Amino acid sequence: MYDFLPFLFTFVPRPCYWAEFFLLPLVVIANSAPIIFLQKQMTDFSFPKSQRLTGEIRIARLFTEGKAFIVYPLRVLYLPDEKLETANARIVISVPKKRRKRAVSRNLLKRRIREAYRLHKSPLFSLLDGKSYSLNIGINYVANDELPFKLIEAKMQEALARIAEQLPA
Repeated sequence: MYDFLPFLFTFVPRPCYWAEFFLLPLVVIANSAPIIFLQKQMTDFSFPKSQRLTGEIRIARLFTEGKAFIVYPLRVLYLPDEKLETANARIVISVPKKRRKRAVSRNLLKRRIREAYRLHKSPLFSLLDGKSYSLNIGINYVANDELPFKLIEAKMQEALARIAEQLPA
């Protein structure tokens, strides 16, 4: 009954990472006739450890010398720093115990913020590619309520766009 399935679609393997910046043809063989699709440019959606802001001195400097603005429910701080080879921007996320008493709730909100950043950091990284500095970013959750991911995601996009337009030359 299902003997036709293996021959219905045959996919060409995914190209190597260095070729992902070009539109590459993807050939699908359906019913013995080749169909060619164009693959879209792949974006890096990873969030490695090198993109996390660590170190007491760097974090303290970010919170004392950094520029800040609020895109409710997020308070965003950013500070240009010396250029790093590993990452164009590094981020620290905090949800204060004063706002959310339970660790489960704080961790959930941090995961939502981290995911929103991970999905929408690419335009900011492309802007920072040609710059002579990297960026340290701090994000504080300032709302008293636990807000849904869609709202946090929209506000994160707005915050990253605002950082991008305020970047020094």
